[in-house]
Amino acid sequence: MRPINKEWRADADTPMNGVTQCCHRRITHQLIQFRTGEAAGALSQVGEIDVVAKRRNLIAFVEVKARASLDEAAFAVTPRQQARIIDAAQAWLVAHPEHAEFELRFDVILIAPRHLPRHLLAAFDASP
Repeated sequence: MRPINKEWRADADTPMNGVTQCCHRRITHQLIQFRTGEAAGALSQVGEIDVVAKRRNLIAFVEVKARASLDEAAFAVTPRQQARIIDAAQAWLVAHPEHAEFELRFDVILIAPRHLPRHLLAAFDASP
C-alpha cells in the first residue's frame, strides 16, 4: 500500500458538471487535513480509500462521493462498496500496525453542485 500525495487516480478525473472528481477529492482532503491535522489517501491491491484521517486515537476512513445531487451521492455508497472500503481499511491497518489499537470510524462526504459538502460521521461500520 502506498499513500497518495500529489497524484490521485487517473480514472478519478471524470468530469461532473464541469468539475472533476479529482478536484472534489483534493478539496475534501484539504478540509479534513485542516480539521484533523493529518490526512492522506491510500491505495492497496484490495482497494482504495479516498482519505485516511488521524486525530488523537481515532482513524477515520473517509469515502468521498460527488454526484449531481446529495441523494445520488448517498445512494452511491452501496453495501458492496462499503465492504470494499472495509477490506481496504483492514489492509491499511495491516500495513500500519502502529494504529491497530486506535478507534476506527467510516465516514462519507457527499458533494453535489450548489450545495455545501455534507460530512456523515460514522456513516457505516465494519460489523457483519
